[in-house]
Amino acid sequence: GLNIPGHDADGVFKALEFLLNIGRGFKADLAERVVIVGGGNVAFDAARTALRVVAGDLPMAAAVLPTPEANEKRIAMTTTLDAARAAKRAGVREVTVVCLESREEMPAAEEEIEEAEAEGIVIVNRRGPQRITTENGRVTGLETIDVLSVFDAQHRFSPTFSPGTEKVIATDTVILAVGQGPEVGFIPADIERARFGGLSVNAEFRTSHPKVWAGGDVAFGPRNLIDAIGDGRRAAASIHAALSRTKLDIRGVRIELVAKPDFKRISSDYDAVPRVHIPAIPHERRIGFVEVEQGYTESDAIVEGQRCLRCFENIMLRPELCILCGLCVDVCPHNCITIERADRTGHGHAAQSVLLLDEEVCIRCALCVDRCPPHALVMVHAGEF
Repeated sequence: GLNIPGHDADGVFKALEFLLNIGRGFKADLAERVVIVGGGNVAFDAARTALRVVAGDLPMAAAVLPTPEANEKRIAMTTTLDAARAAKRAGVREVTVVCLESREEMPAAEEEIEEAEAEGIVIVNRRGPQRITTENGRVTGLETIDVLSVFDAQHRFSPTFSPGTEKVIATDTVILAVGQGPEVGFIPADIERARFGGLSVNAEFRTSHPKVWAGGDVAFGPRNLIDAIGDGRRAAASIHAALSRTKLDIRGVRIELVAKPDFKRISSDYDAVPRVHIPAIPHERRIGFVEVEQGYTESDAIVEGQRCLRCFENIMLRPELCILCGLCVDVCPHNCITIERADRTGHGHAAQSVLLLDEEVCIRCALCVDRCPPHALVMVHAGEF
């Protein structure tokens, strides 16, 4: 939620509640103008969904609705742009997304933003919500203010605003998609809390209560789903050790580099084949909740899969063999290998040279490996053991 004046007026929704109810087939009376507050994926999902509810008058067929369990899993995998996409599908006339961040700072995925704009959703950047204006208890607008900055010098979320720049966006519905936090209200108050409001844990995932363990977002703040899954495994091992009175054994993954002398790319002409965009139905047909992205055909999926950079395999330099001949620099198609004066990189003096390889640019073509006369460059595979 968002604790600003008017947050409890008729016509104010929370994004996840809105998406959940729409997904389960309940009618949402959004009127003609909808404003979504937020800059993440959930916000845009809500906006694009509101655009598809077909003015709220046509019943949705139960046969095409996902089960509640499947819908909840889908919602759990999304974040703020979802609200905007939902609103635009509700048959409403105007859908606007208002967010604190600039276009470059928005946490939503770029494809979500582009899809929302293509569907006619208006995005207002660098405006913060001040209050929701009402008349007779019903939403009439959202008052916003210019944002000076979103983050402080340590890049912590700490928005600042410009007084005297207040403006009201006329609207009938406000959907709040400003992020979520862990629900810990049911947990006894004497259990130590973390700074962000979750639960404080030690290295064994134990809280200050001897019978309570925690992990994931509750213990560490917003992270990836796979981190929470890993925390669950580690917490289970900690619980087992505590109950069986045995030593905790949480084994990490050991990475070893193994030489790949016969490395070859999956496809040598991948860069000559144009990218295949995921097929999607035209914007004018995106009414109701028909699936928008249709997915690749098998042949297109194979072509796109051949672009894989195989990031688990990398170029390694054996410095004792390198003669700084520069042939690897000449042959690299993406200019990711350079030879620099050592003093300019902080690794020596002006009479020395260093070879630099930018792995973020490297496409693992292995041309440098094949070209290196003393075999100082080798391709290695990073394996888990």
